[in-house]
Amino acid sequence: AAGESMTESWSIDASVVPLMAGLQLRGGKTDGFQFQGSIFIGAAFASADLAQSASISVPWLFYSDSYSSTAPLSGHGFCGDASLKGSVAVSPTVRLFAEVGYVLATIKEMTFDRSVDINADGAFDYEKGKVLEESNSSKALEFDFSGGIVRVGVEVAFGRRVIVRSN
Repeated sequence: AAGESMTESWSIDASVVPLMAGLQLRGGKTDGFQFQGSIFIGAAFASADLAQSASISVPWLFYSDSYSSTAPLSGHGFCGDASLKGSVAVSPTVRLFAEVGYVLATIKEMTFDRSVDINADGAFDYEKGKVLEESNSSKALEFDFSGGIVRVGVEVAFGRRVIVRSN
């Protein structure tokens, strides 16, 4: 019938916290150009909120309803990063730098942290411990936080003793 409508929206807000250890190699002059290479590996701990909202309207039945819910998720996986950095001293305590690299952080699956009934019908739509799956599939939805690193900036050393010698 005319005027009936249903609107539904979904969103996922995800974040990751890496815990890594690694190796950093540095070379060059402390009062001139320096270069640095680093590689780190470790674990990534991710969390996400799956938010859903929906509204339905059937004017000829004088009916309308809406609901929204949020289902928290968490997961963990491997992460690592590698980068190269160059810097030049502009004073004894200030350096200009540029850095490029790559971060690899993939969470193969996330599970629901609690059971959620999204439409208050008494049945859990998401059950605690279940894996979030891709739409129309039984495959786990993978979260990929990987990407390039590009940084340019200024480094300032605080509390460093500077010894000035004159002859």
